[in-house]
Amino acid sequence: MSYHPAGHESPRTRQLHIAANPETSAVLLRKLATLTEDRLILTYLAENRSTPADTLKALSRHASPEIRTAVADNPCCPIETLKDLTKDDSADLRFAMAENHCLAESLLHDLAIDENPWVKDRAEKTLARLAEEAEKAKANLNLPCPKPIRVLLAEDNDFIRSLIKKKISQDRDIEVVAEVNDGKAAVISCLQNNPSLVLMDMIMPELDGIQATNIIKTQRPYVKVVMVTGCDSDEKIIAALNAGADGYFLKVNALDKLTACIEAVAAGGSWLDPAISTTILRECFIPADTEAVRNSVEKSSNVTDSIEELVAAGKYGHAIRIARSAYDYAVERFGPDSEEAINLLCQAAELYYMNKDFANAERYYLHVLEVRQEILKNADQKTNSVLRVLGKMCESTGNLHQAELYYSWALRISERMEDHYRVDEIHNKLNQLKSLKRSRESNKELRSP
Repeated sequence: MSYHPAGHESPRTRQLHIAANPETSAVLLRKLATLTEDRLILTYLAENRSTPADTLKALSRHASPEIRTAVADNPCCPIETLKDLTKDDSADLRFAMAENHCLAESLLHDLAIDENPWVKDRAEKTLARLAEEAEKAKANLNLPCPKPIRVLLAEDNDFIRSLIKKKISQDRDIEVVAEVNDGKAAVISCLQNNPSLVLMDMIMPELDGIQATNIIKTQRPYVKVVMVTGCDSDEKIIAALNAGADGYFLKVNALDKLTACIEAVAAGGSWLDPAISTTILRECFIPADTEAVRNSVEKSSNVTDSIEELVAAGKYGHAIRIARSAYDYAVERFGPDSEEAINLLCQAAELYYMNKDFANAERYYLHVLEVRQEILKNADQKTNSVLRVLGKMCESTGNLHQAELYYSWALRISERMEDHYRVDEIHNKLNQLKSLKRSRESNKELRSP
């Protein structure tokens, strides 16, 4: 909240304006804290997100519980200070912290073993609610954003920010809900305004774009983040992707493309500037040496490990980009029908399947089969496995005719391999599919006039 002094005012009123204004310099806020004992002024200082960490720490030890509570509610309060406040003598303060959904989970766990039963119960309920929200967020990570797309614009250059806002606001499906000029403000505004997508500059005061993205993705994993920057440093790009950025847009491009970038990311996709995508991913996730690449892929010690880490974090989009880039590299080095290339192609298909993008999963699995040339003559376990996955996928999407076709091919391969266990299993599956098809046809007849 900004305060704008007007007309004649008393020294105390002016101090209140200074204490509450987030644009007041840290030096002036620190000085004011040492010059006054006025509790209202100190409370405003405790609430101000621009108040420096050392001043907040000093205020957290003030005799007034109201001032200490204001420190605890400050979203920019250092975690060390908050940890001390979880042991505060005031049960009311600890209770207020226990119901704060923005508090770090480690601190909520500390409060969940508080000696006060009310504090303990409130912390447990907050943790349960956060766990529930996390599950919902995980399920919605790759769902399209509702329209209009609510955009938070974080850019420290006023002129560039106004240009970006003017350009993207011309699209009726995009609404700029807030503008900020530093990373810390971006985090706070994201928590307050709940945007669908954040356009994040890389280099900003307070917190840089990478730090702000990391915090936002931790607190609000479903919010999309696109880095909009002039920085094309390999290290910065990879740091941004690792922080959870869903897109990377270079400012050297025409702003016309930014709207397309926003729409692509909001639809559940991703955006990597063509100038940096393939080169950066190859350099960072695959060694340059040919033999090292071969060993890395065979031993699953580099690309696969990176993909598994991203999948564990729910970052399927990034994992898919890495698998596809690694596949392109393997094709160049070893050929499209090499074991390395086929393994990575299967991995990309599996990631699409895990991400419930069945259309792309089927397309990639079919490409695997095309690469292996004559499907039924390649009577091996890998081809059989791919066909069964395709059958399962079509079955889950209700495409029973296509599922039956894939399972039939898998059956013929199993018979050639004399894999009797697999033959029986696929026979049972085909019988189930036939029963389902008959049931559907019967239901259609009953519904028809």
